[in-house]
Amino acid sequence: MTAPRVIDGPHELAAAVGTSLGTSAQVMIDQPLIDGFAAATGDFYWGHVDPERSRSAPAGTTIAHGLLVLSLHPQLVYSLVEFRGFDQLFHYGYDRVRFPASVPVDTRVQMEATLTATQAIAGGTRGSIHLEFRSDTSDKPVCVADYVQFFMHDQA
Repeated sequence: MTAPRVIDGPHELAAAVGTSLGTSAQVMIDQPLIDGFAAATGDFYWGHVDPERSRSAPAGTTIAHGLLVLSLHPQLVYSLVEFRGFDQLFHYGYDRVRFPASVPVDTRVQMEATLTATQAIAGGTRGSIHLEFRSDTSDKPVCVADYVQFFMHDQA
């Protein structure tokens, strides 16, 4: 795996608008990961955690929680890009999240991230990053999200 791209400070961040931050390595979504997510969130819906019952479901197997796929975002972004030259980074939220296709158990997922905008805010910069998660089992994305992050820094 290659080293993460480095974006150093607000000027490099602004210059990177419109560029891809890269495509991550694949992550295997297996039943232990799904079960662990269920335990952490309390979401034990049978379509996620009951392989026997899920055999009769449309997918024919358990599927990952959509929020599990989205929760891979920090891990995968950190593998793609390192932000330097900021006092602190804050996860602010998501403007839009969709799950166009399901993720059956034992599917590999990867994410592409594109920096779409920056805007000066009090104490720093607001950045928007478009995230698109794809799997090896679907032609459609399995998750699409517009992520908002605050990059706190001196206004220079």
